[in-house]
Amino acid sequence: MERYKTRNLDITGRLSIPGELRIALNIEAGSNIFLTCIDTIVAIHRAEGDAGTACAVSHINDTGMISLPAEVKKKMGWKEKARIAMYHTDKLIILKSA
Repeated sequence: MERYKTRNLDITGRLSIPGELRIALNIEAGSNIFLTCIDTIVAIHRAEGDAGTACAVSHINDTGMISLPAEVKKKMGWKEKARIAMYHTDKLIILKSA
């Protein structure tokens, strides 16, 4: 899996998800998403049914940004301006420290 994009967390802990990824995963503004923390990555996927192994739930705002919950940022050691690499599959966006 190749790196797709690299972004920085903003001062409030938000991360912009590129439009083409939102379209590919059918994630629209206002959609709830699950964030699953697995070792050194965070997997983002559409909220469908039970949260299962999700460690947090967030949503996409109207500008395509997600707010990473404090517990996710703490678990991953991500602070303001942390550089985050995005990878993707046909069903997931994967975040990892860049």
